[in-house]
Amino acid sequence: MATSPAGISKKVALKATPAPVSSDAVGEVWAVLDMGELGRLIGRIALGQATHVSAILTDLEPAAPAPTFQEMKDAAIRALTVRSGDDPWRRDGFLFEAISWIVARQSAAPSDFMRDPHLKSTTQGLDGLLIRVSPPGTITKLIIFEDKCTDNPRGLFKGSVLPSFKTHHRHERAPELVAAVAELLRQAKLKDADMAIAAATAVRDLSCRSYKASLTVAHNQNTQSARAALFADYEELDLITQGQRIGATFVMPNGDLRPWFESLAQIAIEQIKLLPVI
Repeated sequence: MATSPAGISKKVALKATPAPVSSDAVGEVWAVLDMGELGRLIGRIALGQATHVSAILTDLEPAAPAPTFQEMKDAAIRALTVRSGDDPWRRDGFLFEAISWIVARQSAAPSDFMRDPHLKSTTQGLDGLLIRVSPPGTITKLIIFEDKCTDNPRGLFKGSVLPSFKTHHRHERAPELVAAVAELLRQAKLKDADMAIAAATAVRDLSCRSYKASLTVAHNQNTQSARAALFADYEELDLITQGQRIGATFVMPNGDLRPWFESLAQIAIEQIKLLPVI
């Protein structure tokens, strides 16, 4: 399994429960089991990404002094803090992407490799990617993730998530997907020649492809009929089965999206501050 700065402890931060959607899609509902553990994990993810960015900058500017661990902590805290006057959607989008990643990691197989969440989340690119590699280097599962933290889940699914999935389904973003798959295959320690073949084959093979749309929803949307309405039109991704279209929902614990994500960010920040400076 791909290593990660977050790590998954014996405590379970989140629970994913299978939930019916429709004849066109399967679903799951997420719930928080341990807010403190969730904040700890997100703090580790933020710190790990800050460290990763620093390593890249050091490679680009080798003459520059290497940042200290305290500077790494400060960078992670800044990334989790919404400055006065800024819209919190970007920070909250990262938090939700991290939640999606944690849920997937908790049920991942030893042969699964996942793309880590990114602090610099944008509306472009892949939110998440998982591949399963079977000997001698065949990809038997490929899941493309779209994670949206929103108070308009239907609008985002119909107007953003589904169109993004369609571009992948029509192989219009094959080069981007090949590059992302190849990066994960490096973690699986495949030879370069094997990586190229496996990546190119996997991105064209719809039989091993799944799509997972994850959205925040209100309590009154936690029913099968609401999920069916939310993920309506998923069947427009044709030539795949019901089980390859996944609709996940995270029911907001207090029903108030932005304050809840702010409280989660503050827990993560406190966890980062508690780490000893080395």
